[in-house]
Amino acid sequence: MHIIADIGSEIRMPGTCVVTTRREIARNPELAKQIVGTYVDAVHAFKTYPDIAKSFLHNHLEFEEDVIERIYEYYRSIFQTVPRPSLPHIQVAIDEIAKVRPDVRGMAPANLIETCFLDEIDAELR
Repeated sequence: MHIIADIGSEIRMPGTCVVTTRREIARNPELAKQIVGTYVDAVHAFKTYPDIAKSFLHNHLEFEEDVIERIYEYYRSIFQTVPRPSLPHIQVAIDEIAKVRPDVRGMAPANLIETCFLDEIDAELR
């Protein structure tokens, strides 16, 4: 493997996301906040501790060091400090689901996201 493929750009959807229901957030908001915080912490650790991140990648992907280095640099460059939902990517998901469930066609991406936990984390970082 000499070329890093951005699978997200190929399928027009992000590679990672955190998903739940509003009912689950209401049932246990502290757990939801903790999960979102853990995701943000993982992104921060990936960007802040390159040696550990590359070791993790190498252990899981078993590629040569130069490939691991390129993978690390690629994802380090695209990961946001506080990862935010992408409305265009959510629209792609809606469009895909609408092919088999036409009733979702009119959904608006903004109605499917909750950023209160990210907003809190973002404010704490400032």
